[in-house]
Amino acid sequence: MSSRRCAVIGHPIAHSLSPAMHRAAYRGLGLDWSFDAVDVASDGLADFMAGLDESWRGLAVTMPHKQELAGLGEPDELVRLLGVANTWVRTTSGPVVRNTDAPGVCDALRQAGVHQVSSVTVLGAGATARSVLAGATRLGVRSATIVSRSRVRSQQTLTLASALGVTAHWQPLDEPLASADLLVSTLPRQAFDEGEHCPPDFDEGEHCPPDFDGGEHRSPGSDEGEHCSPGTTLRASRAVTCAPVVFDVVYDPWPPVLLDLARQENKVCIDGLDLLAAQGRRQVEIMTGQHVAMTTMRQAARTELARRMTRRSEERC
Repeated sequence: MSSRRCAVIGHPIAHSLSPAMHRAAYRGLGLDWSFDAVDVASDGLADFMAGLDESWRGLAVTMPHKQELAGLGEPDELVRLLGVANTWVRTTSGPVVRNTDAPGVCDALRQAGVHQVSSVTVLGAGATARSVLAGATRLGVRSATIVSRSRVRSQQTLTLASALGVTAHWQPLDEPLASADLLVSTLPRQAFDEGEHCPPDFDEGEHCPPDFDGGEHRSPGSDEGEHCSPGTTLRASRAVTCAPVVFDVVYDPWPPVLLDLARQENKVCIDGLDLLAAQGRRQVEIMTGQHVAMTTMRQAARTELARRMTRRSEERC
């Protein structure tokens, strides 16, 4: 297959792990394809797309462009339902847009041996939480609890649950969590701190990694220093007791605090790199038409993340 150009686009984008993953996949497939990270400003998507020539095969798309992308190609049923896309591919019949985030949730769970789930508790109510909910329904979820600071901000997620045929209810962060088959956290690490500070909008999905529905999970500096009243953080040690399977989509900083505790409780654990690799694998397969192992992409992401963590540590010294 001749050389093709692909990229991940978003704003910001320098922290994306997608280049490491996709390049590893191309090497494994023997493809002479390129994959770069391109910073595209929030108002620059249309101009960027207009400038793509025939050498461009596909794009992995992160925040803030996922909603706009949904209208820039032929969508499938999932894109129509969620209203967001993270993948753009040029085909002989024209561009198509797809969402690999939601099926990636399902793939990551199955990879961990979880094939049937009836109930889920989702911590957070932003775009990431909605993809989690859509993915979990593929494993049979029929009831969901959405845990966040604001019912108003959770309404879009609750509405989606209804459209998916899932019975859902909202509860605030300071109430005890009821038992469920699966616990999924889309919250940043600060949400589990017992101190006086936490991000003001940590339950809205902005803190998720840009490679997955809002990005590579890191906490924007603009949220630092905001005060939370008592009860707006969760005690992680209590949260992990509510379900036998714990899925924390945050992977930076590493390791995820919730999964550290869950492993001590002998829970089945799935992390954000599992999810990132799962949705990335689907992107590669859509773009190339060839199968690639999730393990190949996860290892590439883990290696790159470890390299960055080492560099950060050295810079602090």
